[in-house]
Amino acid sequence: RDTEKAVAAGETTIFQASVLTSRRLYSRADVFTSNEDGTWDIHEVKSGTKIRTEHLNDLAFQKMAMEESGYRIGRVHIVHISPFYVRKGDIDAEALFLRTDVTGDVARLAARTKRNVDRALELVAGGPCPDDGYRHCGNYYAWRDIYRRLHPEIPSDSVLNLCRLDMDQLRQFMASGIKHMPEIPADFPLKPAQAQQVAALRSGAPLAKPIKIDASLRKLRFPLYFFDYETVGGGIPPYDGMRPYQQAPFQYSLHILQADGQLEHREFLATTAGNPMPALLRQLSRDIGAKGSVISWNKGFEMGVNTMMAKLYPDHATHLRSINKRMYDLMEIFAGGLYADWRFMGSASIKKVLPVVVPDLKYSDLEIQEGGTAQRQWERCSKGEITGADAQKVYSDLLAYCGQDTLAMVRIYEFLKTTARTAPGAQLSLLG
Repeated sequence: RDTEKAVAAGETTIFQASVLTSRRLYSRADVFTSNEDGTWDIHEVKSGTKIRTEHLNDLAFQKMAMEESGYRIGRVHIVHISPFYVRKGDIDAEALFLRTDVTGDVARLAARTKRNVDRALELVAGGPCPDDGYRHCGNYYAWRDIYRRLHPEIPSDSVLNLCRLDMDQLRQFMASGIKHMPEIPADFPLKPAQAQQVAALRSGAPLAKPIKIDASLRKLRFPLYFFDYETVGGGIPPYDGMRPYQQAPFQYSLHILQADGQLEHREFLATTAGNPMPALLRQLSRDIGAKGSVISWNKGFEMGVNTMMAKLYPDHATHLRSINKRMYDLMEIFAGGLYADWRFMGSASIKKVLPVVVPDLKYSDLEIQEGGTAQRQWERCSKGEITGADAQKVYSDLLAYCGQDTLAMVRIYEFLKTTARTAPGAQLSLLG
């Protein structure tokens, strides 16, 4: 109704223009613009940096619904963020976005879209909900999370919890009546990580490769810097010199372990408005020395942030590159299968590993428990949306969360070091 009123009033640009057809097809265009010949153009705005097939399918449905509602559609466009944009001062919206005419691509999808819509309407009118199982889905990961939400009773040893599962494997399991991992035949072709997960489940105990763990840990040089960033970023670059989706660190936690076992904690958190990186880099240059291994979980993230800052701040480039050369990824021991436990559910995430190997250290005890919340809360404080005592509470919660990330790595490292000592001859390799 609002769209119809806007059209009747002569509006030439309508955001979120909506239609509801006689067949109950509902569609909403991001931007709807009129042309002198009486046609309307559709502009679909995407936060990604490239055009995807699903965007074209979406637009084919929009065009069909708009035309069924009596609008004559002219051109169809996808507007998306430019991966080449670099912020300099205020955001240049014209340069930030790219617009591509996809009218021909959408037209080629018209017949298939009509068939799919007709089929969907038949299903909706058919009464009972159709089978929600795997049979109708070609992509396992597109279906899995929805199915899990609908069926919370799935047991932990279900084949649905097998890591790196693909649809072909699932179809073979279902055709053979295999629902639980212990039922998988010994000759079934599993991927290496899957085989380890199943073997650990069958044994009822973790599977460790202490000699290989020991060899990996022997690469480390003291002092050990356990390091983690919290960052802000998105489609709109937050600071000058940044591209879309680059991440700017506003916080880090650093646990420093000396060869004699002494543990020290240092941290940085920006609590004032403006770009946090210059102040962060000044403190980082004091906190991380020129020697010693820098340990993170999924080191590619921290290394990518360091590489970005090295380009923006050449005075710190040598130090940042030195850190990157000394990076060690603690996650790789678990991702590489050197230590496997079925309770990890096939994941090498620190949130999955920590409660199994260090059960007394819990993220559930924290107010902030994951990075997305950390970013959103810090942004609200930096923009003045949260102030005073409430902001101080957020800062305290941020320090606790990021500090727990690096403390968790210390505790996991100590756990692995104990595991490595069970290897023949490993004790000597760990001395000093």
